[in-house]
Formats: sequence, C-alpha cells, structure tokens
Amino acid sequence: MESDRPLRFSSNEIEAEFLTCPVCKGNLVNRDTSRAHLLPCLHAICKSCLLINIRGEGQNRTQKINCVVCGEGHDLKSSNVKDAFPVDNTRPDLWEYIQTKKTTAAIDCASVNCNNGKNATARCVDCAEFLCDDCTLAHQRNSKTSHHGILDISELKETENLKAFHKPLACSLHGEPLLCYCLKVSCQKPVCFMCVLTSCKESEGHTIISLEETVAQLKLDLEQQMKTLGTKKHEIQKVGTLVEREVEKLEERKEMLESDIDSTIDGMIIMLESKRAELKTTLRKKIDNKRQHLNEQKKSLDGKGASISQGLRLAETALCSTNNAAFSQLENPIRKRFDRLEHDPFDRKPHERAAQIKFDTLNAKQALQKILNESVEVWSTSVFPPFTTIEIYGEPRENTLAKISICLHDYQKHPVDQDVSAGLKIFIVDPSEKKMELQLTKGNLSGDLLVSYVPFSTGKHEISVELLGEDVGRKAFIVDCADGKNTQ
Repeated sequence: MESDRPLRFSSNEIEAEFLTCPVCKGNLVNRDTSRAHLLPCLHAICKSCLLINIRGEGQNRTQKINCVVCGEGHDLKSSNVKDAFPVDNTRPDLWEYIQTKKTTAAIDCASVNCNNGKNATARCVDCAEFLCDDCTLAHQRNSKTSHHGILDISELKETENLKAFHKPLACSLHGEPLLCYCLKVSCQKPVCFMCVLTSCKESEGHTIISLEETVAQLKLDLEQQMKTLGTKKHEIQKVGTLVEREVEKLEERKEMLESDIDSTIDGMIIMLESKRAELKTTLRKKIDNKRQHLNEQKKSLDGKGASISQGLRLAETALCSTNNAAFSQLENPIRKRFDRLEHDPFDRKPHERAAQIKFDTLNAKQALQKILNESVEVWSTSVFPPFTTIEIYGEPRENTLAKISICLHDYQKHPVDQDVSAGLKIFIVDPSEKKMELQLTKGNLSGDLLVSYVPFSTGKHEISVELLGEDVGRKAFIVDCADGKNTQ
C-alpha cells in the first residue's frame, strides 16, 4: 500500500535511532550481512550483536537478553533467532531514503536489464529501483510497467515520505511477491499466490484477503492505538511535570525544615540556658538557706559554749578564794547556774547536711533524651492517595453506629509503617453538606485505621481523609432508613 504520510524525524535522527546498531554502532541494514532484529521493547540490534548475546546450547543456552538502550530484559522463547526477534524489513527502505537525501554522488542504475552503465536519473515508485534515462523509457513502454509511477532524482531528494522507497518483499518459499494476507490465527502473515494454492488453502480453514486491504486496516488500527498512547504519553508528561515540581518542593521543604530545625534547636538552647540560670539561682537560694540555718545553729552553740566558759572561769576563780564566808555566799548562785547550763539541751548534729542538696544529672539527661527521642523528630511518610482504601462495614443505617476502616498504602501498595495519626484528619459530609470531623477509635503502625460514625440522616454521605492538609482518599456511601429501606 502506498502512503503519502510524511516522516516526522530529521535524517540525522532517523540514521541515529533506526539505522545504527546501538551495540556495535554499525549499519543495521546491510542487506548482505546484517538485519535489524526487533526486540519486544521495539529497539533493534544487528544479527551479529544478537548472536553474540545468545550463548550456549540446550539448558545452558542464554534464557534472557537485556536491551542495551532501555535495559529491559527479554525472554528467549525460541531457539530460532528470527522467530524470537523478527527482522524489521521497513528499515532498508529508510536506509535508501536517507542515502538518497544525503548523497551528492551519482547513483547507479539498478535495473537488471540495464547494460549501458549510465547513472540513474529517476526511480520507479512501484519497483523501488533507480533507473537511467534509457531504462525509464523502456519501463514506460513495457505494458507490465507502463502504469508505474516515475520520480526524478531531484524530486526524490525533496520528498518527505517513503512512497518511492518500499522494496517489494518476496515469499521465502516461492519467490513470488507477497500480495495476500492469511487471517487464520496460526498464520496471520503475508503470503503469495502460491502459498494460497498450497499451504494456505481456504478449504483448510484459511481466510485470504488482499494484503493492501489488510495493511490499510492495520494502519488504521495502529493509528488509533497511537492516539491512545499519545494521550497516555501526554498524561505521563503531566505527571512527570508534577514529579519534577515535587522534587523542587522537596528542596524548598528541606530548606524550610532545616530553618525550622535551626530555630527550634536555637530556641531549645535558649531555654536550656535559661534553665541553667534558673537552676543555679535555685541552688544558690537553697545553699544560702542551709548556710543560714547552720550559722544560726553555730551562733546558738557559741552562746552556750561562752556561757559555760564564763561560768567555769568564775568557778575556777572562786575555788582559789580563801575567804570562806565570801565563797559560801557565791557557791549557791554558781551551782544554780551550772545546774541550768548542764541541763540546757542542744542538737548534737548539724541542722543541715551539704550532701543533702544535689542535682540529678542522670535523671535530667534521661528526661531530655526522652523528650528529644519522642517529641523532637523529622516525621515523614509515603502515603499514595490512589491506593488508599476505605471500607464501610455492613449497610449504614440512620441512627445506627457505622464502622469505617481506612487503610493507607505507599506507591508499592505496602501499608504505611509510620504512625500518621498525629497529622491525620477524617471528615464526613452529610446530605445537608454539614461537615463533621471524626476521631480515630483505633490506629496502628500497619496503616489500618478505624472510625465510628452515627448518621442522623439518610442519603448520600462522603468520607474524606486528609494528611497534613492534603486529600489522600475519599469515598461516597448511602445511608438507608432505620427500617432498611433504600433512600435512593
């Protein structure tokens, strides 16, 4: 089938992407020694490089090869390389297109009947052969080829499509042109008229139609699939833009949180310094208080000691007196004083002990460490909203307790392993659009969360789950009447 669809890629892009083996960098379409073998990922490598990557025999044979372009692995399901990775026969046409565009030298006439050695001046669109002037005239006179399209070399260099570059493929069994297509599931391939008469008989369940008709439909189907994939590519690009934006936000978030960490720690240092000053002030007050008590005790003891010393000194002097009458008058006051001093009580240990004031260093460090471990942390989770599941147990009814289970997952569908309850908010919107926040009744680190709700009205309700202000899941449900009748 001829096509006027223009090529959308430059010659350099076509040559680099479709005509060069990504492994050896050689030509993919040398008709004598190389072919472009197409991998399931739609990248191609030459036969030589393909065979190099397939080693061994039997059970020791390579079971998988990896594409050098995208890294995708492909199972080798057939011992026949051509069956496992078919040849792309459109690339030789691309190669001739590119060579015609690029070459500045004369092109040889390719007609099998040419024997005059002249340079080509035109190309037959149907035969896909370059022709000299003589062969062009002969082509136009021949009844079999007189209807063929002929393009000048100058026109070929300006063309943007492959209309003149499609080398007809011949049947590998009969050498005849492939002009038909077998639709039987076991075939589904182009065939020649001899195949139709021998191996693809309609009497044996084969359905044969024109190859041109088949290709027209196949191209329509492929174009439709391309549109679908084009839409998906656009969606992927949009998500890619969102991902890039999230990467940028991560950097912005990092800078903001680093600033928060610095200011928080700086604030904590200020509070600790303030606590240091407060503790030292408290220590000084307690020391002063104890010192005062001890000083008062010492002053009292000194007074008692001085009184005893004064009495003893007087008694010592009296004992030295030889005036009996005078001594006898003094003895009674001294004895009374001694009796009072002897029975005057006093504490025999210090009122305060220096060892009884301390700073609990270990407890302070442990308390601070506990606060730092439990309350001062960088919190992160990876909840992926599309995989959030919300289940309503039973059939919710008016004025009856309804239980709702929420499970948060990451992008790999694993339940989140972070306790998210601190940043989680769960809301219910009833038919009157009244919004109510629900409280968790159960939560654990596996991502399972449970809330309870008593609906006071029938109809459509919606539960929404927010994490740190972002919507990570929602679900609508219907509340029936208390008697079980559906309200919808």
